[in-house]
Amino acid sequence: MTSHVCALLAAAIVAWPGPASAFRLRTLGASPRTAAPLAAVRGVDSSSLVLALGAVAAVIALVAGVGIGLVAGAVIVGGALRHVLRGERSHARRMREDEDWVGALDAVVSALASGAAMGAALRGARHGSGGAVSTELDRAVALDGLGGDVAALLSTSAALPARRLGQAIALSTGHGLPLADVVRQASEEVSETNRHAGEIEAALAGPRATALILTALPLLGLGVGHLMGADPVGTLGSGIIGAALAIVGAALIAAGLLWTSRIIAGARA
Repeated sequence: MTSHVCALLAAAIVAWPGPASAFRLRTLGASPRTAAPLAAVRGVDSSSLVLALGAVAAVIALVAGVGIGLVAGAVIVGGALRHVLRGERSHARRMREDEDWVGALDAVVSALASGAAMGAALRGARHGSGGAVSTELDRAVALDGLGGDVAALLSTSAALPARRLGQAIALSTGHGLPLADVVRQASEEVSETNRHAGEIEAALAGPRATALILTALPLLGLGVGHLMGADPVGTLGSGIIGAALAIVGAALIAAGLLWTSRIIAGARA
């Protein structure tokens, strides 16, 4: 019972959606009458909700006889794992967007090589793109239609491929270089960057698997102890010493997760 409660608590913290995901879940299928009240809670910080969930779960666990050390340990490990998984999902999304940008830049290069203007080339690339890439190109196309500075807009984008495209347009405009050639070079640079990023991901597969195994070893030790007839979970869930050991152990596991995540992020950068 004790281990089940702690496992469910950790899983709830890990699965708790972030602000953007929570808003999409709240508004999915909402009627016009309920959409406005739901939108009013968009700015609620999910971290505060997680802390509230942890406090409520701690009270329930204490009433049910579960040690506070195990509850705190589940919250610590669950919070660290949630942070790491959120970073991994964000990185995977950026990788997909960079791949989409490669296709969009190739489409722009093809259109420019055939004699199309930049505005028409951007419109053509927009139709074959999706997600954040399509949104970025929509803004560029709209600004181009108004006679604005597309190069300046793209150069301030959060996406590296978009900044490369903006710099290429500015370079062509400022120095009279052939636009198609400059954009083609930028596209090749982005493709090379993505290829290098893919090689780094492949090289990190082994260290990531090792880190995952090392993180799971303490939990495996608890399972082995239980199979041998001991009661490690009961020990950690009772008394001040057990609670202290549970919290210290969970803190070390969480520190290992966060440290490994930081090392991997540094290698990717």
